[in-house]
Amino acid sequence: MASRAWDYTLYESTDGSKILKVMFSEGPYKIDVSRYFVVDALVLGPADESALGALAELVRRDYPDTGLPEIDRCDVSGTGEAT
Repeated sequence: MASRAWDYTLYESTDGSKILKVMFSEGPYKIDVSRYFVVDALVLGPADESALGALAELVRRDYPDTGLPEIDRCDVSGTGEAT
């Protein structure tokens, strides 16, 4: 639906759920890690680039206390996300 390289990707699953993948850089070697959050409760769409970027930054800053349900990568299906 929407993405910004190395920041976030917004997916829509086959059941209509909106999933936000947020990229994190962790550890001393800054390994890239992606985490997935259900954002159905938020009114966001592909045109909301600045809001999506701000949400991704907020998620990184407040993780793990984001207030958004986190799901495992293996549970992300039907979104076009490569497995």
